[in-house]
Amino acid sequence: MKSYSGEQVSVYLYLQRMMIRLIQLQFMKSIVCFFLLFSLAHNTCAQNFTNNDLNGIISGFTSLPTDWQAVPFTDINCQATHWSTATPDLTDSSGPAPSTGIVGNPYSGITFLSGLHAASGSGATIYHEGIMQTVSGFNIGCYYSINFFQAVVKQYSDTWDATDSTGSWAVYVDDNLIGLTAISLSSAPYASTSFNWDFRNLIFKALDSTHTIKFLPFDDDSPIANVPFGGLRMGIDSIYIIPVSIPNLDIGNDTNLCPGVVLTLDATITGTSYLWQDNSTNPTLSVSQTGTYWVEVSYGCSVISDTIIVTYSFLINDLGNDTTLCSGKSLTLDATASNATYLWQDGSIDPTFNVSQAGTYWVEVSDTCSVSDTIVISDIQIPSIELGHDTILCTGVMLTLDATTTDVTYLWQDNSTNSTFSVTQSGTYLVQLTSICGTIADSIIVEVIECECSLCVPDAFTPNGIGINVNDRLYIFDKLGYSLDAIQDINFKVFNRWGELVFEAKKSSEIIYPEGGWNGLHIKSGKKMEVGVYVWLLRAQTVNGVRIGPVSGNVSLIR
Repeated sequence: MKSYSGEQVSVYLYLQRMMIRLIQLQFMKSIVCFFLLFSLAHNTCAQNFTNNDLNGIISGFTSLPTDWQAVPFTDINCQATHWSTATPDLTDSSGPAPSTGIVGNPYSGITFLSGLHAASGSGATIYHEGIMQTVSGFNIGCYYSINFFQAVVKQYSDTWDATDSTGSWAVYVDDNLIGLTAISLSSAPYASTSFNWDFRNLIFKALDSTHTIKFLPFDDDSPIANVPFGGLRMGIDSIYIIPVSIPNLDIGNDTNLCPGVVLTLDATITGTSYLWQDNSTNPTLSVSQTGTYWVEVSYGCSVISDTIIVTYSFLINDLGNDTTLCSGKSLTLDATASNATYLWQDGSIDPTFNVSQAGTYWVEVSDTCSVSDTIVISDIQIPSIELGHDTILCTGVMLTLDATTTDVTYLWQDNSTNSTFSVTQSGTYLVQLTSICGTIADSIIVEVIECECSLCVPDAFTPNGIGINVNDRLYIFDKLGYSLDAIQDINFKVFNRWGELVFEAKKSSEIIYPEGGWNGLHIKSGKKMEVGVYVWLLRAQTVNGVRIGPVSGNVSLIR
């Protein structure tokens, strides 16, 4: 969407009426000029040169185009050392002086202006010949382009040692240099009348309604030639002033963007100032959200604006936070969106995906944009618990029930919440384990009986057959063997005072009287163990699942 303010021209040309009519160039800030229909030969306004084509009558070396003046040697920008060395020459294909190279064909019209930039007498005398004209009708603050054609007039000559074949024009508005034109080049003969006319233009900003425009030849070589006939002679013709219109401004068409995309609006135009809708003044603006954005670009007295509407796609893709999944359970991931397509990690294209095991899952959802999301799902095993078989304890023996596992809470029959429970009395003991996957439970019946021992271990033995125990081995005496139950599994260990294992029985036949027994020898080396006190440790289980132990005690080895 474009809107213009500033220099707006409405030209009404009704050729069929063939009458003088006022043509108005209307600016929003001021009216620049009025002119007559029949004065449109060059489509110019009041802010232009009189006698643009530099036409005039040649009468010697000091002729000037009509309505133009020579830049005086007293001018701050003129390097001439005397009034006579600051007089440019009106020139055509006949003269005024073919013998010295002041001759040639104009770009247009009947004559052109030729100016010298040279020195003589080892630089004591400097020639610097330029022209100027005062022009009115400028609109203050506006930009104007000075357009003209230039050529190198005097070229190469062995006779005059004229080797300076490049040069340009320095253009001044009042006393301010607005620029040096690009250099022109020619290698034509010294007195050639055919030139390479090059178009040149420079832009300036009007600071007043009236300015004096000056043109002085500029020698790009250093130093300038010290022979006048061999110095630089530049030609200039067809000079016009044209108001500069602000270039076209386009920050783009209305657009829809994908989430996360940053759009840079660029209104850059050399020599201008900027005002965006947020009052920022940079040539560019970064856009990251839906909205209407506009910019005004000012170029002198002209202002142009452009607007763009930016929207963002609201496509959302959210599989949720990483989570856990209980064994045997499933989870449905849902990426459903309106008018969208889907691509999951396994190549499936449905809007939903069923998960039954741990892993990393992702989906890409697309409409005009594409949005991806990923979720990591961990597997949680349902905890297990085993308190063991129902058991019998002797009075004074403590049994520790252990339900320890990870990521659960505990609740025992007495409402305690530790992972273990100590049993010293008969009863039924129950524990519940609760996790995110549910609750499981187990129980055990413990009977505590008064007994000297169920499996009795003597407190001394004499492996040499002499002493308190006439048996030469250490036995365990099974009092349960007289009942309907019997020992099924047993583990009996004996340690010396340093904690070294010196004997182990893993079967009933290895320790239950009258079989097996410990003969007082080291289990590995076979050496006799020394007299002393040894520690024993017993664990056993009956055929009916009754657990005995762990219980421990001391036994003395006597010889």
